[in-house]
Amino acid sequence: MGDLFPLFLIPFFAMFIGLFILAIRSGRQEKRNKQAWAASLGFSPHEPDQALAEKIAALYRTRRGSGPHVLRNVSRKTIPGGVMYLFDLVDTGGDSDSTAERQAVAVVSPDLRLPQFLLLPRMDEQQRLGKVANRMIAWGANLGGDMLTFPEYPAFDRRYLVVAREPQAVQDFFDDSIAAFFAGTEMYTLHAGEDTFTFAEIRYGVQKLGAEILAARVSKAMDIYRVLGK
Repeated sequence: MGDLFPLFLIPFFAMFIGLFILAIRSGRQEKRNKQAWAASLGFSPHEPDQALAEKIAALYRTRRGSGPHVLRNVSRKTIPGGVMYLFDLVDTGGDSDSTAERQAVAVVSPDLRLPQFLLLPRMDEQQRLGKVANRMIAWGANLGGDMLTFPEYPAFDRRYLVVAREPQAVQDFFDDSIAAFFAGTEMYTLHAGEDTFTFAEIRYGVQKLGAEILAARVSKAMDIYRVLGK
């Protein structure tokens, strides 16, 4: 019986090794796909330095702090007045890594002079669980700053939640043009501060990340850049 025990474990070890190899191959293929999609949009692979990593990670920190963030699968291209990046942001502070952003867009430009804020989509409260979802979003977002309302811009206020570490500065920054622009969008997420913002979207359904989605995301990020870099 003692000799049979190791034999009994062999299939389990083989399955574990097989899954491990499959995960490695899948990760490599995903990286190649992201590089190909980025290249089709004029981006080049980029090894981020500590300054860029800190600049982006700082936008995602909450009042309670957060685990260390690492940039992966970064690509870069020059745009008028600044630089645009595509990146994955991975939180490595827990028991296992968790992906906070998957091929989000970052824009860094001296033309941007942004107070630090977070913009998140507000759920439709006419739909089932909409109010509960908004409370949960507000609670989670409130860890990063103060919740703001914009009653002077009702169309915008119905669509987005804004969290700010500098409430008055953000209230002063949002004007008619910014509010009108975002009121005409859906499901955007924005982390902004100083000369940088990052942009992504909350997507539902089974639509997978691909070249078309990234192309649309880059185009939308450029529109945001034009509005915020006023």
